[in-house]
Amino acid sequence: AACAKIGSKVLRSICVSGIKRLQHCIDANERHFQHL
Repeated sequence: AACAKIGSKVLRSICVSGIKRLQHCIDANERHFQHL
């Protein structure tokens, strides 16, 4: 399957990015925030 070809570095990057986005949302008290 195509998903098996996704490397661990890419998956880690996706996770880190998601966590950063969630933290920005929390910091903005769930209001709109500018994407960095």
